[in-house]
Amino acid sequence: MYVGLDGEVTSEINKILITFIEVHPSMKVIRFPQNRGLACILNDLLEICFQDGFAYVARMDADDLSLPNRIERQLHYLESHNEVDVVGGAIEEIDESSKKNRKK
Repeated sequence: MYVGLDGEVTSEINKILITFIEVHPSMKVIRFPQNRGLACILNDLLEICFQDGFAYVARMDADDLSLPNRIERQLHYLESHNEVDVVGGAIEEIDESSKKNRKK
């Protein structure tokens, strides 16, 4: 698993990442020193994944929540349907107090 950091992050986020690395030593943090925006960082991370030979790429933004079996279900679908290259999912928007707003 790779985590891409687009520019500087707070010391609190750095501490959380250190904790995650202790639990998941295969996780790598890719630090980009300058904030260049989402599209640039995603392209750089995709290139790194391709160079490292990953067969699949899944992504989430820092403010996303994911169902516990999301990746497992998507991977199963991809492996069962060779004609499919990309999967996604619906989203349910929530506000700052975790109140559900709408589904897309």
